[in-house]
Amino acid sequence: MTHMARRFVHFGGGPDPRHNAFIIGQSPTGNDLYIAFDTPPSRYDGRVVTQVHRAVNANANTSGGGEVFAELRWFGTALGTFTSRTRQGEPHMGQLADITNRPEGTRAFLSTGDDGVQANFAWIRVLDPTGTATGTRFSYDLVHEPSHVPIGYYRYHGPQVSATGVTTFATFEYNFGSDGLLVDAMLALCINRFLDGMNRRI
Repeated sequence: MTHMARRFVHFGGGPDPRHNAFIIGQSPTGNDLYIAFDTPPSRYDGRVVTQVHRAVNANANTSGGGEVFAELRWFGTALGTFTSRTRQGEPHMGQLADITNRPEGTRAFLSTGDDGVQANFAWIRVLDPTGTATGTRFSYDLVHEPSHVPIGYYRYHGPQVSATGVTTFATFEYNFGSDGLLVDAMLALCINRFLDGMNRRI
C-alpha cells in the first residue's frame, strides 16, 4: 500500500450521520472538498434515501447543491441497498459494513487502493479509555486489512469553530491518494456511525 501526503477532512452538521451532515477539507489530490449527506424527511416513512452530494463549497445547499454521486437506500433503520459511482448496479449496504469473521467494532468494505488493487479495508472502532464515548461520538481507525496498516484516523473531538466560522466535531486524517477509496470510506463510515449510534452491530 503506497502512502501519500497527509490530508485532513472535518465533519460537521447534526448528530444523525444520514441527514444534515457535511464533510469539508482536502480531497486526495489536494483540492477543496465538500460532501453533504441529506435524507429528505418525506422519505422517512419506509424507504429512507440518504443522498450524498459533492457540493461546490460549504455554502452550497445540502438538499440541492452539487452532484449526487451516491445514495444509501435504507429500509427504515435497517440496511438496504446503495448506489455509488464506485460500484455497478445496486449492491446491498452490507458490502460497506461486512462483519464476517471480524471482531466486535470492526466492519470492512472492498475498495481499490493507490496501487490499483482491490482489497478489504476496515473501520475499527477505537477503545475509549475514559469509557464516555457513546452513540455517534466514537473514534475509528481506517485499516488496510491485508497489511494491517492504518491509513486514516477519524477522531471525535467535540464542537470546534474554525477561523471561517464553520463548526465541526471530528477530523479524519488520511494518507492515500485514491478518490474512489475516499468515497467508499466515507459511505462506510456513515453506516458505521449510524449503526453504533443505534447500538447495533449490523
